[in-house]
Amino acid sequence: ANDAYYRLVGRRDLIGRPAFEAMPEAVGNFPALIAGVMQTHQPFHGHEIPVMLARTEDMAPEERLLDLVYLPLIDPDGRCTRVLGHGTDVTENVQLRRRAENAELLSYQRLTDALSAGRMIAWEWDVQTDAITSRGAWLELFNRKEPLFTTGKAAHEFLHQDDRPARVQKVRAALASDASWHMRYRALHPDGGVVWLEERATSRRDSVTGHQFVTGLVLDISARKK
Repeated sequence: ANDAYYRLVGRRDLIGRPAFEAMPEAVGNFPALIAGVMQTHQPFHGHEIPVMLARTEDMAPEERLLDLVYLPLIDPDGRCTRVLGHGTDVTENVQLRRRAENAELLSYQRLTDALSAGRMIAWEWDVQTDAITSRGAWLELFNRKEPLFTTGKAAHEFLHQDDRPARVQKVRAALASDASWHMRYRALHPDGGVVWLEERATSRRDSVTGHQFVTGLVLDISARKK
């Protein structure tokens, strides 16, 4: 056992002892995994595997997360009587990632709440795939929890027919020169009415791949129009 192993499992009497006799709290499903590798001669790869370990004799076991590999060592006669194990303690990295994910989720939710409160919808259009992702005030504007459209083609169908040609022209011009546009138009409400929207959008390209995207924001201006 090297120092890194001791840092993981704690200072204890390890050398020359069966592993799960020396670390009884860590048994879990590991003997079955090792037996499976020996029987099938197939390696096992585990990602962020939880294991309970008591770092010192007077501490309660705590959960650690391991990236783990078990490799069968095949004898000349074709039998597997030994398994090589290699593990990396990734607990701190996982905890940092989870905190970052939680912070990102919280930020996403705050922005979504702000968009809804402001009766706005933010969207992004992948020009190559025609896919649109959006979030914001769909419920407030259109009484729907899900977007009314998810593609660029469907977005134009969502507009009042008298306003479609002007937006089509602005979109084409912006795509041709990676420019922006600003306009007002009517959107069709599922109940048969219309909603006046003000839209600002800009086209951009990925500097490496050349992939083209458009990001935009629409704001409900129906009350202002009335």
